[in-house]
Amino acid sequence: MRRARSGLPGRPEVVERGRGQREHLHVEAGLVHERDSLIGEVEQAAFDRAGMRRGARVDRLAAGHDLGTRQEDRALVHADFGLHNIVVDPATGAVNGVFDYGSAAWADRHLDFRYLVFAAVPDALLDAATTAYCEVTGVVIDHHRVLVCNALAAIGHLADRVGHGEDEHIGGRTLAGDVRWTEWALKRAGFR
Repeated sequence: MRRARSGLPGRPEVVERGRGQREHLHVEAGLVHERDSLIGEVEQAAFDRAGMRRGARVDRLAAGHDLGTRQEDRALVHADFGLHNIVVDPATGAVNGVFDYGSAAWADRHLDFRYLVFAAVPDALLDAATTAYCEVTGVVIDHHRVLVCNALAAIGHLADRVGHGEDEHIGGRTLAGDVRWTEWALKRAGFR
């Protein structure tokens, strides 16, 4: 296994595991970045089908969207929580297990809800999860902040495709799927 730092502040280091497998480790705890470095990172990471920067609209992230993490929103988070990392009892709907804690970090608690937002279905899952979270912790989750986290995740996944073929499935999606997710997520979060 070989580790390589990206050399950019806030960028993940890459762990080569052999045979082309990569794992991104977030070297700054939980994706928490200063506003300026995050905007720069998003602008660098946003690519279109031709691999060219799509930063023309991404600069709107700074306008009207507070991307800083408030101290009271920092918590121990899973950071990759979603249907792909939970086991649900099909008879009762009860969550029987959560796995893959490889991205766990001290970070913005809203990150744990970003993969509960879907284009094809209403926000029933997000609403149920945030309601249950509030009942247990007393903390109200800001849905708009979750949408911003989802949009930034979409941009990150799109950027991770650089060097991969259009039809190659990365994270279960082709390039067209990642482009659709990114465009939808940016619009839903109010960036377009």
